[in-house]
Amino acid sequence: MPVALTVYETNNAATTLTTAALMVANATGALETGQNTALGTATGYGEFVWRSTASAWAAAGAIGSPDGKGALYDTTALEGLSIVAGTWTPTVRGNVVSGNGNVTADLSIRAYVYNATSLTYTAIGTCTLAAQTLTSTTTTFAFAGTSLPAAAFGTGDKLYIDFWLDVTANANTLAGAGLRFDLASSTTLGNVTNQIVTPGYVVAGAAALIANAVLSATGIDLDTPGTVTTSDAPAGVVTGSVSAAGLVTATDARG
Repeated sequence: MPVALTVYETNNAATTLTTAALMVANATGALETGQNTALGTATGYGEFVWRSTASAWAAAGAIGSPDGKGALYDTTALEGLSIVAGTWTPTVRGNVVSGNGNVTADLSIRAYVYNATSLTYTAIGTCTLAAQTLTSTTTTFAFAGTSLPAAAFGTGDKLYIDFWLDVTANANTLAGAGLRFDLASSTTLGNVTNQIVTPGYVVAGAAALIANAVLSATGIDLDTPGTVTTSDAPAGVVTGSVSAAGLVTATDARG
């Protein structure tokens, strides 16, 4: 079974990527605080910057590339592991501040593997919650579960999350209007008002080692990812494969 992994954005800066907010995992109890991003009267795409920003809303025609202003699970804990394919379920809580009207927006939470050496972002996938209304009242926005593919983490790899909104309607007439979303006010504890539940992780290759032990009687060696063929075992004994994440699919062909 995968090991559970839920991550929480905080109002603290990450160390490896100082423009990003720090994420913590699997522990709650922190008080919530909030960060604001300027919106004004704008519509279109813009990023909610977890570390807060005075920059104007981008008002872009499309979602942008990752820019380091999201949130980082700034630890080596995932190195050598794989988040398994499965359901990701984000939750955020926010509202309109210093405004005089409601906002309608599509919310997008994106997940990446960020490499601290190459400074590259490898996309895992996107969770979207469409046509949401933000008012002056703080509201919890719970995304439906989204199925995303497995993601392997090597040396220097970390989980990175960003949050974009496509504002489709904005009734504000005040230039100072902004969007505010909750964060945890701790470097070690999260808050359930801002969390991402992942499908959990496995040790890369661990499943292959287990399968090797279970199937050793057949003479099969599953110590590396790849397809199990008749060269690995007596003909007609087992067919199947081992994924790069170390997940085993095998069938005993003997019935």
